[in-house]
Amino acid sequence: MAGRSVTLRALSVLDAFGPAHRRLNLSEIAHRADLPLATAHRHVRELVDWHALERREDGTYQIGPRLWHLGLLSPMHADLREVALPHTQDLCAATSDTVHLAVRDGARALYVERLGGVRSVRVVSRPGGLLPLHATGVGKVLLAWAPPQVRREALAGAQRLTPHTVVDPARLAAQLSGIRRTGVAWTREEMALGASSLAVAVRGPGGGVVAAVGLVVPSTRPHPATGLRALRRRHHRDRRRARRPGIGWDPRRVPVAGSARHGGASPERSAVVAHDRATALSVQLTLTHQALRERLSALRQHLLSGSGDAPPTGSDPLRHCAAFCTALRGHHTGEDEGLLPALRREFPELAPTIDKLAEDHWLLAGILRRVEELAASAASVAVVVGELDGLAAIMDSHFAFEERRIAAAVDGLKASRDEVRAAQWSDTGATI
Repeated sequence: MAGRSVTLRALSVLDAFGPAHRRLNLSEIAHRADLPLATAHRHVRELVDWHALERREDGTYQIGPRLWHLGLLSPMHADLREVALPHTQDLCAATSDTVHLAVRDGARALYVERLGGVRSVRVVSRPGGLLPLHATGVGKVLLAWAPPQVRREALAGAQRLTPHTVVDPARLAAQLSGIRRTGVAWTREEMALGASSLAVAVRGPGGGVVAAVGLVVPSTRPHPATGLRALRRRHHRDRRRARRPGIGWDPRRVPVAGSARHGGASPERSAVVAHDRATALSVQLTLTHQALRERLSALRQHLLSGSGDAPPTGSDPLRHCAAFCTALRGHHTGEDEGLLPALRREFPELAPTIDKLAEDHWLLAGILRRVEELAASAASVAVVVGELDGLAAIMDSHFAFEERRIAAAVDGLKASRDEVRAAQWSDTGATI
């Protein structure tokens, strides 16, 4: 108590209360506030008179209405929460999942709002509560745009909260870099077992990140991305998003380098994939990857065939870029909803690899969105091609990793093999 002013001693009485200590008797208040009983009694009496505390019939005390009214004056409530509430309510209604709105408070995420849906899983958050930034979806978003010093401290002091919490500084730094690129964060059972989360940034009028909004979904879902469409609809312009079963995309429907303009794949490639029922799934996957590589290369060369920064005569960069983005996005969506869940069920030991592949899908989705935005804004060819070059490097690395790590398992699928194959090579109508 020594050295504390009268004001600090009174505030320590209020600070004695918390989520696990909502009602306290006088002795408990004195102990938790580190005050003599007589001093605590004097401050409690004054706070009751001011309606900051209430005395219950059983002699215990609880927070009073005066503090609640003052709390409503906070900018987080009067500005952020009131503006965001209609959108978070719509999001909760659309997904039936728990919705969080959070801001950064130092090295922790402060939860401003929590809305529960009919499909909500058990969560550890609460309005007004604080959770570490590194282990939650909204926290990772806030950490990604936090000042460098905050990021360094958070990465250095990350603690493991479940067996799945990412605490390695290098891996966390890579995740934050991906979040800044894609605008999306996701976690799988890092804060609590059985719960996954995904989140996006909320930007203020000046463009800076002022908050994060996220969903908490059951980890039993094939992938948290099932709620991303509704989440992004509330914070980005609505985009048509391809949804494909299984592997999710038929290379027979996509022209490759050297094929006729807007025609089908080369006869040689079509002949190969036409016998898909007799072909190993890993070979089919590799063919799909190769066709995507060739299509991206053809798109790049097509854009560069113009004069300087101008696209080729008669070219429609928006349509060409959108067509490729639709194909790659559909391929990954199909994997997320078909192949990867099947692998996770039959080969639990591949969980870290599957999580890495899903994380790559998030990263690539952000780059695809950037390409579409550049094409739609009539950006110069050089800028679009530069973004495509970055996409090509990451996509090629992702494909190589996928082929190296899951090829044997893909061919070893048993119960789900026919289902995955049938969905994988269905006619999606994704002619581009």
